[in-house]
Amino acid sequence: MRRGFTLLELMIVISIIVVVGGFVWIGLSNIGSSQELKNVTLVAANILRDAQQRSTVQQDGYYWGVQFENVDGRDKFTLFRTTTRSADNIEEVVLTTMRSTVELVKPVKNNSPLKVIFNQITGQLISTSCPSSDFFEEVEISVVNKEEDKSQIKIFCNGRVEFQK
Repeated sequence: MRRGFTLLELMIVISIIVVVGGFVWIGLSNIGSSQELKNVTLVAANILRDAQQRSTVQQDGYYWGVQFENVDGRDKFTLFRTTTRSADNIEEVVLTTMRSTVELVKPVKNNSPLKVIFNQITGQLISTSCPSSDFFEEVEISVVNKEEDKSQIKIFCNGRVEFQK
């Protein structure tokens, strides 16, 4: 009667464990990047709503907005305040740098940053295309190298902020 395992049996068991572990690793990495996309979208939408609220109450007498920048390496969005509707000179208040697993699709790389500015008191979007009720600014965020896995944030003329995955 034989006790123990042969070397071949141990190698087969170890190889099965490695293959199953590889599939688990791939599955978990996809879940992580998808969760990061949801987190970034929620943070960006909340910062937009915060900027709108600060403009509505005229906090410190400023116009408030969010700037989305598509830069090489890591994209970012910034809560800012400014004294003018055109936001020529902005003062950064909160800077959020996105992780390297997600990226801004809109605004497009190498274009000027997208500045979303809200009107004082009304909280409406300041844009030359407003007051068209169906106009909106759009921010699109996706998982790097997976354009099908993306989310959109829409900022309408009336100040409403919507997001969807």
